[in-house]
Amino acid sequence: MKFIYAEKTKEKIPTFGDVKTNQFFVDCDGYLCQKTSGSSFSVVADPGGTPYSTHLTNIFSTREIERIIPLVQKIEF
Repeated sequence: MKFIYAEKTKEKIPTFGDVKTNQFFVDCDGYLCQKTSGSSFSVVADPGGTPYSTHLTNIFSTREIERIIPLVQKIEF
């Protein structure tokens, strides 16, 4: 059995508010970022994967992002 709906269901676009503190995410411009507080984050790498560093503050929780990276338990280096 297959259901064909009259309207496509809309997937929720993730927002900065959906990201937990210290969690990694990809912003709307493709940069790898890490949330540092309820309204700030640090950029870790540019869209090509090259290390890149900057810090942004006063970010609204409704700011759309590309995707949330699953929680990282530990980074070995």
